[in-house]
Amino acid sequence: MLLTLIFGYRDRDVDRIERCLHSLAQQTFRDFQVIFVDYGSSSANAEAARNVVQKYDFCRYIYSDTRGYPWNRSRALNIGGRLAKAEYVVTSDIDMVFPTMFLEYVARHVSPKRALYCYPVFLPKGFTDWQNLHKYQDSLPTGGKHSRGGFFCIDREVFH
Repeated sequence: MLLTLIFGYRDRDVDRIERCLHSLAQQTFRDFQVIFVDYGSSSANAEAARNVVQKYDFCRYIYSDTRGYPWNRSRALNIGGRLAKAEYVVTSDIDMVFPTMFLEYVARHVSPKRALYCYPVFLPKGFTDWQNLHKYQDSLPTGGKHSRGGFFCIDREVFH
């Protein structure tokens, strides 16, 4: 396995999960897995998230019962990182939607001495035209250095 993508999550709407994982299911590159770490969602949200994640054979759902504790993205990602077996670990956000050739591009550029990150493209509030998302990609604003954490890829040994 070349890539393990790790997503941290707590109590967000499941439509985001569905859009993200659907975009990963459409990838031209297939040598990856997803570790989805639910960091203490309520029972109802955890069940809804698990139901979506389990529809995808490349995903693994992990529940960390941290209800009552503050959200901690880095701890959620570290839980997934400890379980990662691929050569490279990717940390990302569950509200990302990936173009179909994105992981193919990442796979061509990984190396043990390189960290990869990318700036996301921001959709306007209330965006609903998901079927035609590709039409907007060249006209939307991108994040700057402050948004580099949305996608980060590094050698697993370095991550550990």
